[in-house]
Amino acid sequence: MESRCGKILCACSALVHFFAFLGVFYHGQLYQKISVAPGEPYGLGDIISLFFAFIIMAIWSLSFVLTIVLSAINFKKNSLFSLKVLLFSTVAPLGYFFYTSM
Repeated sequence: MESRCGKILCACSALVHFFAFLGVFYHGQLYQKISVAPGEPYGLGDIISLFFAFIIMAIWSLSFVLTIVLSAINFKKNSLFSLKVLLFSTVAPLGYFFYTSM
């Protein structure tokens, strides 16, 4: 159970960074090229940005839950590892939301 949770936690960390990088690339390169229909407040580009935000937050939430589970299984052995991976995973959503809010 410990090794499976640890592997899933590492995979979540990699996935959250991957999707955050894709979201920043999309927002920097493609978002401005997708036009909004006249008279509409939001367009397809905003829906895609919302999709990236939901995916990033869902994966980060899963890594947060796995951190709690992994720390609860064996606190002395797993707490430092799981907290390091969680902090590493937290960098991606912070960077993504900071970049997209500019």
